[in-house]
Amino acid sequence: MGPHEGVVKPAGDYNIEVKNSFTNFYAYLLDKKNKPISNKGITCEVRFIFSDNTGISTSLIPYLEDGFTTEKMMPEFYSCRVYFNIQGKSVSAKFENKNTIVQKTKY
Repeated sequence: MGPHEGVVKPAGDYNIEVKNSFTNFYAYLLDKKNKPISNKGITCEVRFIFSDNTGISTSLIPYLEDGFTTEKMMPEFYSCRVYFNIQGKSVSAKFENKNTIVQKTKY
């Protein structure tokens, strides 16, 4: 668990944290010690992937000092890939949507 209580995955020289509730999606770039990195000068994009392997990409907007969020939440996505661009260098990580998996197991 990361400093924002989200899921953390390695991404090259960084870690990426995603916090996903049914209505909100947040992404954070962390250093290798899981310390948040300022969002100044950094861009972030997410590709939501659905169970039929189709997907939708959207840019995330800065949130507070160290996060990114989206106004176009896709709550039924199966997984997603978060991309950060740091001074021309791209890092990414793939995350499963725990909310969708939980919903699928209820039936």
